[in-house]
Amino acid sequence: MKRLFVYGSLMQGQPNHSAMEDAQLVGAAATVPGFSLFDLGAYPAMAASPEGVVLGEVYLVSEAQQARLDRLEGHPRYYTRTPLQLEGAGPAEAYLMPSERVPLRRQIASGDWRSYRKERGP
Repeated sequence: MKRLFVYGSLMQGQPNHSAMEDAQLVGAAATVPGFSLFDLGAYPAMAASPEGVVLGEVYLVSEAQQARLDRLEGHPRYYTRTPLQLEGAGPAEAYLMPSERVPLRRQIASGDWRSYRKERGP
C-alpha cells in the first residue's frame, strides 16, 4: 500500500471521490510549506512554490488503484505523481502540475479547495 495525498476532487464529498472507493482514509493532512493550490475550474492543481501550504487527505492505495488514479489524473502528461512531505504526517505522493502551467490561474491563498469551493459556489 502507498500513501497518497489528495487535495481536490478526490477528497470526501467531492465529485471524483468515488475513485477512492477501495482506498483507506488515513486522515486529514497538510503539506509542508512549498506548495500552492490553483483554480482550474471544476478542480484544482497543486504546484511547487516558494511558500504556501495545501490542505487535503491522506489515503492508503494499492498498486492497482494507483494505476487507475494515474489514468484519471493523466499521469505523467497532465499531472505528475510526486513524492512530498506532509506536516507531522511523513511522506506521501501527490499529483502535482508543473509550475510553468499554472501562472495565469487564480491561486487559492488558503490552500483549502473544499472551503474555496463553498465560497466560490458551483
